[in-house]
Amino acid sequence: MKLLFFGDSLTDMYKNYDRSIDIATSYGTGFVFDIAAHLMYERPGYYQIVNQGIGGNKVTNLYERYEKDVIEENPDVITILIGINDVWHEIATGNGTPFEEFSSLYLKMVEDIKEKLPHTKIILMEPFFTIGDATNGALDRFEEVYRYAEEVKRIAKLSNVIFIPLQEDFTNIIKNGGANQILFDGIHTNPGGAHLIALKWLEVFKSL
Repeated sequence: MKLLFFGDSLTDMYKNYDRSIDIATSYGTGFVFDIAAHLMYERPGYYQIVNQGIGGNKVTNLYERYEKDVIEENPDVITILIGINDVWHEIATGNGTPFEEFSSLYLKMVEDIKEKLPHTKIILMEPFFTIGDATNGALDRFEEVYRYAEEVKRIAKLSNVIFIPLQEDFTNIIKNGGANQILFDGIHTNPGGAHLIALKWLEVFKSL
């Protein structure tokens, strides 16, 4: 069974692009590695896990490369996590993705994947953020992520695909302190945050 993960640095997480998909470093150090560890221990030899995350990507980048990096791979399950850079890049450099363009491209991409890969299960994950070095000083502007996240949820419902919420889980878990052990900068995962995403994903995956 081929499981493909498509997104930005949260999916990428320092993966080694030069390695075979059978080498541990090809999964990165984030939630994809955590999921691979669980599934490959549980059922060795059954799963092929492909990390198609690229750091810095926005939905515009995914739209440009999904034909090659998703359609040609023909996965059994595709998981998409995108949206934080579409807001963050606007805050940092004025080069984000306008909301209407984000919505349009995301929906077109999902619908085209559905049409070309009718037997592939599609999972959309909610973009998120918390307090941290990358977000402090602009928390009010980062609240725009909530709007983009709600749009991902709407697209999932409209396209009849699976949606995994994440923001509330991250918000709740950091209330007890130790936020930097969950997201080291308010955006990127440390082991605790990666495990949170993996657990949420595995719960959904095992119900398919």
